Formats: sequence, C-alpha cells, structure tokens
Amino acid sequence: SNIGSSPDINEIIRSKYPDVIERDSFFNSEITLFARHITSTPERKATFQLSYDFEEKKPTGKDSVLVTEEQAHSGLYSIKLDNNTEYGPGFTEKINKISPAGEGMLDASVWVYLPDTNSEAALVITFESEGKAIDWSSVALKDYVKQANRWVQVFASRKIPHAKTKNDVVKIYIWNQDKKIIYFDDLDVKVY
Repeated sequence: SNIGSSPDINEIIRSKYPDVIERDSFFNSEITLFARHITSTPERKATFQLSYDFEEKKPTGKDSVLVTEEQAHSGLYSIKLDNNTEYGPGFTEKINKISPAGEGMLDASVWVYLPDTNSEAALVITFESEGKAIDWSSVALKDYVKQANRWVQVFASRKIPHAKTKNDVVKIYIWNQDKKIIYFDDLDVKVY
C-alpha cells in the first residue's frame, strides 16, 4: 500500500489477522505481511486500552435512558440513538492520561447495528483544547455497513496531536447527524 494510506486499513486487517510478520518500506510504498497468530513478540503494544460494553459501566445522567436491551452485540445491553439523539455517549479523557508522552496513534472501534444503511452517522474522534477542536476526524458508518440489521465493526484511527495544555481532551462518540435509529456496543479505545 502507499505509505499515505489510512491507518484505519491496518486496524481492519488486524481485526482478523492481529500479528505482523514483516513490514518493509520502499520509496513511496509499504508492504505488510499479517498473520492470525505467531509466537514471536507482537510488533506493538498498547500503552492505553479501555473498552465499554455497556454491561457493568453504563452512561449516567441524561444518557442513561439510551441503554437498551432491544439489540446487543455482546451481553444484554447496547446504546440506542434515535430521532431525539444527535450525539451518543462515548469516551472522554485527558490526552496526557492516555498518552503521557503526548504522541502515538489512537485506534477506536465500535460495533454498530443500523436498520437503515443510508444513515449519515459517523464515528468521531476529536482532540480539544479549552473547548475548541484542535483535530477532528470522522468515519461514516455507511462506509462499513452494507447490509441493514447486522452488527458490523467500524474502525477509526488518528495520530495524537501534542497537547496545548494539561487539560486538553480526546472525545470519541457516534454523531447521529440525521437522527436515525442506531444501536452501538463494544466501544474499544487503544493507544500505541
């Protein structure tokens, strides 16, 4: 692949083939050989990892009503967004907590269930300083979901920008911009 290709592609491949056997870069390209399982030391190790399956740890406050038993990828519960909910609950943490060195790559994945594949919803990663975005990216759910009423894993990756202040945060959430019904479950966040 080209060196400039999206890091999301690596995460999609790693969901089925987690180990890298060999990687080599050339003038304007890179090749990577993946495997299901090898006995050698992994190429990279997560320095931060957190998962939300909405079983034991559920959203609180106004977001608590979004927990549902109607659909679930794992366990009994998921989050349901509908015509009343534009932003789903997600992950918020200080950048210096997830990456004390202030660098690295953040990978996020979430399982989604869409009754309507024409949804404009997206998985969003944003880094904020003093309430303003210093970096924002989104991945359209419909780029992954090709068939309605099935659980599909969506991936997003982003290079962690240098924090401007010690209070800078990262937020990861589902943006339900056209306010259609969406279920999501098993939100995973990793930093390498």
